[in-house]
Amino acid sequence: MARGLVVVPVVGVATSAVILMMVMTLSGLSAPLKSLASDPVLTSSDRRGDSGVTAMGLVIRSPEHDSQQPKEFFGDSSTISFINQLRDTLKPAATTPTPRQERTQSNQKPSLQQGNLIESLPPRPLADHLIDCYFSKVHTLYPFVHKPAFLALYNSLWIPQPAKPPGGSTQGLGLGDEEVSPQTFYFGLNAIFAQGCQFSTMIQAERENTSEAFIRLCKPALDMDYLEGGDLALNQTILLISHYLQASRTPNRCWHVIGIACRVGQALGLHSNVGDGNRSFAEVQMRRRVWHGCVMLDLAGSTMLGRPAMISQIPTTPLPDPIDDCYLIVENSVCHQPANALSRVAWFVETLKLYIILRKALSTLYDNIGPGGRERSDDLRRENILQIQQIIEIDSDLQEFKDRLPQALNWDLSLSEESLLRERCLLKARYTHLNVLLYRPVLSQFVRGTRSTTQTTVQAGMHPAGMYSKYHLDYAADGVLAAIDLAALIHETCRTELSSVWFYNIFYSFTAGSVLLLAELSPAIVNMITRDTLDKAWDQCQDSLSYLSVYSSTAGRCAETLSMIRSKCSGTVDAPRQPNDSQPEQSVLDTEATDDRCIPSDATPYPPGSDGLFGDLDLNENTLFDPFWFNFQF
Repeated sequence: MARGLVVVPVVGVATSAVILMMVMTLSGLSAPLKSLASDPVLTSSDRRGDSGVTAMGLVIRSPEHDSQQPKEFFGDSSTISFINQLRDTLKPAATTPTPRQERTQSNQKPSLQQGNLIESLPPRPLADHLIDCYFSKVHTLYPFVHKPAFLALYNSLWIPQPAKPPGGSTQGLGLGDEEVSPQTFYFGLNAIFAQGCQFSTMIQAERENTSEAFIRLCKPALDMDYLEGGDLALNQTILLISHYLQASRTPNRCWHVIGIACRVGQALGLHSNVGDGNRSFAEVQMRRRVWHGCVMLDLAGSTMLGRPAMISQIPTTPLPDPIDDCYLIVENSVCHQPANALSRVAWFVETLKLYIILRKALSTLYDNIGPGGRERSDDLRRENILQIQQIIEIDSDLQEFKDRLPQALNWDLSLSEESLLRERCLLKARYTHLNVLLYRPVLSQFVRGTRSTTQTTVQAGMHPAGMYSKYHLDYAADGVLAAIDLAALIHETCRTELSSVWFYNIFYSFTAGSVLLLAELSPAIVNMITRDTLDKAWDQCQDSLSYLSVYSSTAGRCAETLSMIRSKCSGTVDAPRQPNDSQPEQSVLDTEATDDRCIPSDATPYPPGSDGLFGDLDLNENTLFDPFWFNFQF
């Protein structure tokens, strides 16, 4: 029988944490790693809910707790799912599940400070500094509030008996509208203070503690009674809280608040054009920014945590126009960006377009619903071919997106105008990360297939992998090359003004590092890309995470996690495999041998189109008796 490439179904993996577990399990790691130091910044309530996973799906829990079954669900595209499946794949036998630890509930709820708002604000110099940090680092990328309107109302807080803020009308602009409830503005202001803290010059411990103090003052905005009277300003506030929580170590807090933001937006009709004829052009634009901001964070959370997106379809609401805040004037029936002025909002609009492609990739290549959530085909060969077609189609979409970029945002063009240089670098990072996600399902399948030594069951009617195996290797290598590019880009920019939001830099570096670990398990990929290239990219990931630890202890813990897994893997990856005397070792692409390694049989319930190691994390009969389990040299 002709030998072909082993294509083992992979389910439940699109995040970096999942990749790390796959590396550990493929390398035969079973001994617990050294415990990571506990983080003193976490409060007692945070510790009760600490799953060891950040809101961006990064693994920071102590490795000895890896065997515990979390109450939270982390699906296909989440990093933690990929890590867990990596670990579980290499277990030589089933282990007794660890009983879940019930989480204690806290009934304490912070109350809103009453009285004059000025008495609840930080000193003016600190407040101004945090506002400046927010608008210079965050708002330029995520224009969820109207800057002139917000600043006018903010400045009026410091003036005794202020008159109406100078300038034109701010009606309908949300935070900054003089008709907005003072309480809502107070909540939104503290959310902006919290985000400003993340980019301030304060030392790390002060930064994290201070930002958490500000975010606690926003919590009454999430009270169900307060949500009843929601408006655009409240939706903006919740969106700001959601964005802040992406940098936290509490993924469920972030996940829940994003959901609230989406629900409030839907309750306000932001997902619809109904009534826009009675609104000013500026108000319509702000509503579109907020709604698409909700959609973007919902999809980002779905990708990072591997959970179903709340908004499952492409929004029908038009994207906002690339018009800067200063040109959005309520009194104007139509607003325009001057032809000779580059809009800072253009990056946000192009990022929204990129997220449309991301949604397509998640829906076709990943399974964030969970075991049994996707319709499966009995024809695995057809699934293999379909996977290739989907990758080619999405790759074409990405190239078309790049070709249609405004010149000022196209990172491949050498332009004298450098005003949007930071935005170009950040958009390139988003684009490169999406390429990693595009090819990572194939990479995980390829590594599993090449590390299998036998496959005794062949599905009737299946042909050897043949040309598919060549595509498999090329696509797997493309995924690794994308990770190398991502590592180099973050390493080049993370210390400069071109840097992204720091927690995205951590996420990208961790993602790239986990892919590099997986690539090192495949001699074919190492030979194609070269060991020196992989080592250089690895050093760049570690160096970036080391630098980013000045912003958050999460970066240091991510670097430590990657290093410990690589150290443990090094003793197993290079160990020579003992060949069977009756079966000489074959090349990865050898399709003429007489082994039984082909596309898996009916016994394997999940097709290769899904990026996970097994359809069910529980060690059921299907996973325990998958031939892949018995092909490792432990």
